Amino acid sequence: MKFLSVIVLFFSFGLQAKNLGGVSGGGGSLISPTAPAEVQDPKEIRAIIKGSKNLLQKFVNAKYSLYKSGNMDFESLKLYTSLFADGENNIHEVLEEITIDSPLDKPCYDSQGNQFDGSTFGQSHHSVCISAFTIAAKCEKNEVPLQATALVFHEFSELAGLSDEDAIRLQKQVLDELKVF
Repeated sequence: MKFLSVIVLFFSFGLQAKNLGGVSGGGGSLISPTAPAEVQDPKEIRAIIKGSKNLLQKFVNAKYSLYKSGNMDFESLKLYTSLFADGENNIHEVLEEITIDSPLDKPCYDSQGNQFDGSTFGQSHHSVCISAFTIAAKCEKNEVPLQATALVFHEFSELAGLSDEDAIRLQKQVLDELKVF
């Protein structure tokens, strides 16, 4: 009987884990970007996307300082508590371990084959997809650093355990805050 209880517990945990972000196979999109007058050069956009990880690291460090000092508002605290939790899937570990694949000639895809600007699906174990191809057509070049950083944080936060809904809320918050960061 004890063995059966253990099996039920592991099965139940597996179902709960499947509902966590990053496991769902969803994709992310830019939030209200300003469309460019003409399609940007995907190579230039990819260079900006690759640099977004550095800006994200600075942003996360600033948020971590607020978190540790107890000066974080309640809504942010709800989102960041799981991201800063000790363990192998916290946001610091994800930032250190995960790379960004940024295709020049195709979008990213979710588990159903739908096109997105970013996705955790279909990537190597240690990367997320942020498409220079789709972003080059959707976003003015001067907005790409903020939009890419917010989208990368969306995808990374799913890998750290946030749901897609929470990752979108975080992405919106990050985009707003980076405008004044």
